[in-house]
Amino acid sequence: MSDHSTPDVAAAMGQLQLGEPSAPPPPPPPPPPPTPRPATALPSQLSSISSFTNVGFGVVSENRTDERKRAVLAQAANVSVADYHLKALKSSDRLLDPSDPRIKEDIIRLLSQYLTDEGFHVSKLTLQDESNVRIHEAADRHLDLRRLRKVILEGDWAEVDKLVLGSTQRVTALLGRQYKPFLYAVYKQQFLESIEHREVHKAFTFLQKRLKPLEAYQANADEFRDLCYLLTATSVHDVPAFRQWEGVGPGRERLAEQLQAMIDLESVDRDVYVPPNRLLTLLKQAVAYQVVYSRYHPKVPPRVHTYVL
Repeated sequence: MSDHSTPDVAAAMGQLQLGEPSAPPPPPPPPPPPTPRPATALPSQLSSISSFTNVGFGVVSENRTDERKRAVLAQAANVSVADYHLKALKSSDRLLDPSDPRIKEDIIRLLSQYLTDEGFHVSKLTLQDESNVRIHEAADRHLDLRRLRKVILEGDWAEVDKLVLGSTQRVTALLGRQYKPFLYAVYKQQFLESIEHREVHKAFTFLQKRLKPLEAYQANADEFRDLCYLLTATSVHDVPAFRQWEGVGPGRERLAEQLQAMIDLESVDRDVYVPPNRLLTLLKQAVAYQVVYSRYHPKVPPRVHTYVL
């Protein structure tokens, strides 16, 4: 080995011993260029597209579903309400009694008003001529009942018999099924007054001829027996069943109140105001009710062209 190479080797060895860094390795060769691929959406883009799809299509479909549900529920509610109203109307005749004389008079008034508004004057006069006969007959019956109330309060029993048992039978027709119960009450009042006045023989005859045939209409099962016992008593109050009897005057007032309860005497000659176009208004209300509570509730109000269907 020559003397010129020795110092270089020593220097290199010294550098290794001193821990000096060696020269960096050469850089790796650059990677080959990527092969071109078709464009694809990134995950963030996919999520945005998905959210757009939900907003554009999913929410609309959900809204439509909610609308259908609400429509079905509303239809079911309408059906249930309509069924309830129909059952209520069918189960109760107290809402409107077509046999009530006052209802019949009001129907005639409605028809008369409609015929006048439409110019059917001859038909209106014919209707009035036919209906006035019944109206006057009803008014006469009610006047007889008012007179009956008056003579009861006065104690004119002979006039009471004429009105109750008269040949016209107008009072009988108005009292209807209440006629015999009311007749029993009238005879009982006369009997108690005879006992109060100590007219025992008259009371006995009255009991046998008037009250006995109407025994089935007594207020309670033992009342007729108590009436018989009064024939041997010195006062009406001797019998426990009649200790609350207040006397002749209050007894007549109670009988008049009983007549008042059976028949409304204040309904005679009532001045009735008929609003304009009342018949058409009632028909419109009936059609609107049927549309609102129909089984298939329409979204658009229909045009009704007939009342007879």
